[in-house]
Amino acid sequence: MRPTTPNLIAYLLMATAALIWAGNIVLGRAASTAVPPVGLSFWRWVVAFAIFLPFVFPLLRRQWPVMRREWRLLALLGLLGVSVFHTFLYIAVNTTTAINAALIYAATPALVPLLALPILGDRLRLRQGAGIILSMLGIAIVVTRADLAMLGALQFTSGDLWMIAAVVAWSFYSVLVKRRPADLHPNAMLAGMMGFGILMTLPFYLWETAVARPMPLNATAFWTVGYVAVFASIIAYICYNRGIELIGPSRASLTAHMLPIFAAGLSVFFLGETLHLFHLAGAAAVVIGIVLTGGSASTGSARTT
Repeated sequence: MRPTTPNLIAYLLMATAALIWAGNIVLGRAASTAVPPVGLSFWRWVVAFAIFLPFVFPLLRRQWPVMRREWRLLALLGLLGVSVFHTFLYIAVNTTTAINAALIYAATPALVPLLALPILGDRLRLRQGAGIILSMLGIAIVVTRADLAMLGALQFTSGDLWMIAAVVAWSFYSVLVKRRPADLHPNAMLAGMMGFGILMTLPFYLWETAVARPMPLNATAFWTVGYVAVFASIIAYICYNRGIELIGPSRASLTAHMLPIFAAGLSVFFLGETLHLFHLAGAAAVVIGIVLTGGSASTGSARTT
């Protein structure tokens, strides 16, 4: 197999995850007035776990000694990647604007290499840094509609702070998931993360139900939870985790740069918005940045299963 093949597969997986998660954010924002944020996060993972468990139960029985040994890692990944990130994201989209949310989320690829340096010993090369900067420029073009003067008018809200916290949690998750031991199957890791994430979200869901607003029992809630449970919670995570295994957390974090591009496309398709030249210019900058970043690191450090 040629050395470039794992990279191609990894970026296809990253693109799939980005497309699904773009739909997750768009749907979360659209349903923010109808579905409470913690309730959406909690039931998303409960349903996903119920669907996923029958398929992986034989694997979990075989992997139980390894999972028990690695319970601290599973708990930490469940906290960061299941409970904190998505709950904070759904809270954030209730108050933050689209431009702020996109810019904040696009900071993930810049944060991940910085965290990977002390945790994993990864090095940030010049070409990789240039790719990150170019990709972030592409995101700025898209979210500001090619009017960079809008950056000076940004006003941070409480939702922005929630989104910053979500991005920090996701960046730590992206780095720490690379520390999966070779004898822990990725699907066993995902199931363990789900279980811990549900337990950690439960107290806050009960509080939200009692104090704020309960989860409604209607068609909007049903279809919203269904999408985020099947696609955003299972399929996208399998793609993302496998991508990290192939190319490492720093390059896999470029998913954050693809996601706003896909979000713009979904808006055109589902909301009837017009595709402008600045969308194409921003997308081109993102793609070139991803290519530069992808070619900057050695494939020798990638671990396969």
